[in-house]
Amino acid sequence: MQDVPLIPLKVLLGNPLHSSAKVSPDGRYISYLRPSPDKDVLNVWVRSRQAAGGGAGADDVMVTHDTHRGVRLYEWAEDSRHIIFLQDVGGDEDWHLYVQAVDSSSPSKDLTPFKGVRVENIITDPNHPTEVLVGLNKRDPRCFDMYRLNISSGQLQLDTENPGDVVAWYADANFQVRAALAMNPSDGSKTLRVRQGPDAAWADLITWPQEEEGRVVCFAKDGRSVYVTSSLGRDTTELQLLATDPAAAPAAAAAEASQDIPARGAVAAIQRQTSGVAAAAAAAEGAGSGPASSSSGPAVLSRLASSGKCDVGQVLIDRLQRLPLAVGFNYSRQEWQVLESSLQADFKLLLSFKGADADLSVEARSLDGSVWLVAYSRDDAATEYYVYDRSAAAAGAGAAGALQFLFVNRPELSSYKLGRRHPVLLQARDGVTLPSYLTLPPVPRAPNTLLPENPEPSSPGAQGWGSVSGLQLPLVLFVHGGPWARDGWGLDSTAQWFANRGYAVLQVNYRASSGFGKRFLHLGDGQWGVGTMQHDLSDAVAWAVGAGIADKARVAIYGGSYGGYACLAGLAFTPELYCCGVDIVGPSHVLTLLGTIPAYWAPMKRMLVDRIGDAEGDDALNRRISPLYHADTMRAPLIIAQGANDPRVKRAESDQIYNALKGKGLEVQYFLYEDEGHGFARPPNRLDFCSRVDQFLAKHLGGRTEPPLQMQDTSVVALHEFKSLDDYKPPAAAAAGAGDSSAGKGRAAAVAAAAAVAGAAVAGAKHGGSSSSGSAMGLGQKVGLAVGIPAAVLAGAAVVVVAVLRGLSPRR
Repeated sequence: MQDVPLIPLKVLLGNPLHSSAKVSPDGRYISYLRPSPDKDVLNVWVRSRQAAGGGAGADDVMVTHDTHRGVRLYEWAEDSRHIIFLQDVGGDEDWHLYVQAVDSSSPSKDLTPFKGVRVENIITDPNHPTEVLVGLNKRDPRCFDMYRLNISSGQLQLDTENPGDVVAWYADANFQVRAALAMNPSDGSKTLRVRQGPDAAWADLITWPQEEEGRVVCFAKDGRSVYVTSSLGRDTTELQLLATDPAAAPAAAAAEASQDIPARGAVAAIQRQTSGVAAAAAAAEGAGSGPASSSSGPAVLSRLASSGKCDVGQVLIDRLQRLPLAVGFNYSRQEWQVLESSLQADFKLLLSFKGADADLSVEARSLDGSVWLVAYSRDDAATEYYVYDRSAAAAGAGAAGALQFLFVNRPELSSYKLGRRHPVLLQARDGVTLPSYLTLPPVPRAPNTLLPENPEPSSPGAQGWGSVSGLQLPLVLFVHGGPWARDGWGLDSTAQWFANRGYAVLQVNYRASSGFGKRFLHLGDGQWGVGTMQHDLSDAVAWAVGAGIADKARVAIYGGSYGGYACLAGLAFTPELYCCGVDIVGPSHVLTLLGTIPAYWAPMKRMLVDRIGDAEGDDALNRRISPLYHADTMRAPLIIAQGANDPRVKRAESDQIYNALKGKGLEVQYFLYEDEGHGFARPPNRLDFCSRVDQFLAKHLGGRTEPPLQMQDTSVVALHEFKSLDDYKPPAAAAAGAGDSSAGKGRAAAVAAAAAVAGAAVAGAKHGGSSSSGSAMGLGQKVGLAVGIPAAVLAGAAVVVVAVLRGLSPRR
């Protein structure tokens, strides 16, 4: 590695120069996130489309002016004159919705200035450019009512009240709330309810049992049918068109007969005739009206797209016609099925532009579909963004004339050699296939091309897996969060950080990971800690060691959220495997985790119990799967990192395991970031943390390291330097304590309570506790601990937080 330059942490893990590129609905402007010129804080910038390829400074204007936490979640308003964005305070995830005029330097306006209230489920509509529908838990912290909000006047009016079990709302083409996804607290099932108008009664349309997967994509234009993804009757989800009006049922058989799903071909883009999609929608529209619901379930008017290997991913929607245009699928790499025949040539051009070296994603489209923003992701280079002009392509301009280079997200990476990220299909001890990724450092023996997915060390030739046998590298097992999330291909800054230091990096989609079908997802039910979810990680390490890739004596485990739990579980239940670990916001005690998750996760309680186990009702189970009870078996050095304001995995989870370990003579470092939540969003904090991990891994794995960073404006507190956690006071408590000792006493009592829980747990006392449930509905309708972490250090988690603007998904 001496000939490979060390990549500074700021280049890999600091704020990207460009990210989150979007196009205004009218197609005239390009927006993106970029750090402000005087502070390393992300803000929204806008440039005209004509200057899109002119480089920074062409006519770029910074339109938001945040100075502390930065903007990460934003969208264009439908009028193409305003930006709407979300902000919380210190990572508490109580999102507020702000609006900013793009042609004004006036301060952004908080449209939901309610303390302790969270925004979810934002929906916009092109025919209502100054309005949004927005979910707020203002009336009841446990659930979200839908409000109609005028972004110009700020007027807020209740539109639809939540009966208590609805976790997501959907509007039709008339901007009326017409569908609701409700959770059944008794069995964890999901029911899609619909109504025929704003004053009509709700009726159940379809129920997905807890073991099934289903979600709403959008209403069809007719308002009498809805596009969904569903796993009913199959393993992986399928894009379907359902009739919301049972009177459409007579047309269903004829429509479905012409809608057989095409066979998967060798190419990524697969043609579908538009006539079939439009005909199914038209059949529903012309079928007349009738009574609500039927005992046999909804009529499936069309079965549009599916894969036998993985679930439906990105669905590209024509927002004016409300028709699905193309569907992305991601098993190991991204593939596309094209439904709209008029887009076949577009995808052929776009996919051939970079070939197999990059995966294509469609980031945004103008309302009329004439302007696209596309991104090309590689595993060993920065992501490239282009503006695609469909009219130029139709005129025969070819890729050179139709694709205008916009920017790359991290241009400084072009000066460095990055490692390749090899998709690899591993086999667990019981024969289950685990789609995984192995990132190798750019050492001389590491292949420059991707290895075959099926690892066979005996394969002949320099390009086979035999070429990497005998590397004997230190290994970082990097565990994604969720756990109902997944790792994917492309540039992973965290994996490249480790690879640049000389480590092999293995990322495993263990059972319970999402996106690979319901069977794989539910193989993880009840398998936390000592079960097969953790066995999958152990088996992956055994494969890497057995293949000669990894040095058995130098294996670290690193992860955030559920990945942090897996780290603690690995050190507790298989201490012989790991020489050190890094736990970021990981739960240590399942009982207290379930007892302290946010109130608005309550509708998901049954599902969490089914997937994790009833730790509240089964003390033996809780003791068996909670690393806290097994602290005596842990012997490897450990870093614990926690955001003080984490609403998902409370600080007490880290306090407990630290208190249980601190007197045992182990090397345990505990870092608290006072203005962070479930991950580290602010660059000073993120880089401070990564620098500490850099030194820690170099000490225990023997890799390279950058000199320690001395970050300014970081909120880190090294809690392991205190004699007792009771001695630490956060700034607010310390300031209040100067004139009023009650604040300090209150904080000390809270810390003492957490310590008491830890002590009692280790002593073996049985606990009870309040229960709520885990859902990040509105955060991409994913359920899990790690959803929405915006920090690069948790890049392997389910970073889908932009989908808090869930109703905006049809814009694609």
